Order: sequence, then C-alpha cells, then structure tokens
Amino acid sequence: MTRAGALAAALTLCALCSMPTAGQVVRIGIHSVAMTHTEINENYSAIGVGGAASLALRWRRLGLEVTGLQAAFEPDSVDLGSYDMLQWDVRFSFWVAPIAALEISRFNREVDPEFAAPAVGAVRIGLVSEYPLARIASVSARAAYLLEPKFDGGGESGLALEIGLGVAVGTANGRFRVKAESNFQRIDREVNGQDVPVQVTQARLGLELGF
Repeated sequence: MTRAGALAAALTLCALCSMPTAGQVVRIGIHSVAMTHTEINENYSAIGVGGAASLALRWRRLGLEVTGLQAAFEPDSVDLGSYDMLQWDVRFSFWVAPIAALEISRFNREVDPEFAAPAVGAVRIGLVSEYPLARIASVSARAAYLLEPKFDGGGESGLALEIGLGVAVGTANGRFRVKAESNFQRIDREVNGQDVPVQVTQARLGLELGF
C-alpha cells in the first residue's frame, strides 16, 4: 500500500470511530491534486500530481480539519531531478458567525530526496468563510498570514501569505459532495542576502462523505 493509500485508510478509520452527535458534522474526503512549486529567482520550477485525504469535524462553533497529501514532481529543467512531496495540514477554527471563522493552523511540507526543493513548516493565522448558495452548493474562501516559516535548507522569511477559494456541490442531506479547491502560497524567502521567493499553487478535486 502506498503512503497516500495508508493515509486515506487511517483517516477513514478515524472518521468511522467518531460517532456524530447532535450539532456535529464529520466529513472524510479523497482528492486528486495538481501543484506547481517554484523558486522564482533561481528559476527552479516543477509540476506535481498526486492525491490527498482529509478529515473534517465541526461541532457547534468549533472546527478541526486534517489533510495529508502526497505528490510526485517533475522539474521543468532536465538538469534537475524529480522528487516527492508530503504535506500535512492541521487547521482549528472558531466560527464567530454562521459564514465566517477565525482560523489557526500548522502545515509541514517534506521533500524526498532531501534538499531537492525547499522543505518548510509554519503556523498560519487567518480567516475562513463558507457561504451557502443553495441547499446543495456552497462557496468558500481562506486568507492567512504565515508566521516565521522555517526551511530545512536555511534562510529567512519576510512577507508570507496564503489564499484559497473553493466550491462544493452535493446532495441536500450533506452525505455526498464534490469539492474543488485552489490555493496559492507565497513566501518571500531570503538566503545569504539573496531574495529567493517560493510560490506554491495547489488545485484539488475530490469527493467528500458526510456523517
């Protein structure tokens, strides 16, 4: 079994062990992923495809979402080698209104082989909003500031931001829905006095099951 398959199985098991009660929603998801990873001033760019699994829990005003993804990257240049990326995201949210929440989260991005691309981890602080268009559809948006990202290869970060958009369409009872998301992350990294910004784009399309 691949790491992505093992991750999906683990998240599914967690969801099945979480028996929802009144006011609680549990969702598990399986997603396809397409990404780009670019070090702008070094002209290192790669395109990756892979898969992701997610587990989301909402209880009254509180939310928790855990996502793991794995993608295989092929650089644009033949002089650079391919690499795999594994990323974990853990997000906590507090819904201050029916469609808006404060969110604090942590992500960790690992690369194999080591140093083939920048591995990084950071805490995010931001906002998330989800607006129902109808009983079967909703749109969502996220914006966050990254606090002092840490790179495995060293370097310092200036401004670091992340934004995302999503749309979901499903059944009226919430049991099934198809969700598409797009995320953009920019970290103004500086290494040995040189600006080497890092940009990552991510697109996901998947199926979520609700309980």
